[in-house]
Amino acid sequence: MTKSLAIIWLLFSVVFSTTSFHASALNAENSIAVVVHSDSAVQSLSKAEVIDLFMGRFTETSDGEVLIPLDYKSELNLKGEFYQTLVNRSLRQVNSYWSRLLFSGRAKAPVQVNSVANLGELFNGNQHYIAYVPMNAVSEEMKIVLVLE
Repeated sequence: MTKSLAIIWLLFSVVFSTTSFHASALNAENSIAVVVHSDSAVQSLSKAEVIDLFMGRFTETSDGEVLIPLDYKSELNLKGEFYQTLVNRSLRQVNSYWSRLLFSGRAKAPVQVNSVANLGELFNGNQHYIAYVPMNAVSEEMKIVLVLE
């Protein structure tokens, strides 16, 4: 009976370790990287700073670095996931928030881009941009300053 329990224990261990490895691999694939230009002086940002930048509260970091947020024009899944993870709000709620902010004139909306593919050429022209991309889309001209999972 002891040998049977040992074999069952071994099987459970293998199954659970594989499952937990698979789950962590999935999380890495679904991570969103907040990025700046690779030559930017910004090394890292807190989640609160990223919220402030993308929600129009501030245009610079706590270190005084000016950053211009880039956002996507279309309602991509990435855009919805980003705002859900960042501020725990749906894309509809975020769009409503921005409508009120823009109508009141209290903030300027993020620069709109068509797709993740357009970011590389924009980043080459300006070291002050901040954007978000899927982890697997980070390129050489980008530096990761925060990872959202």
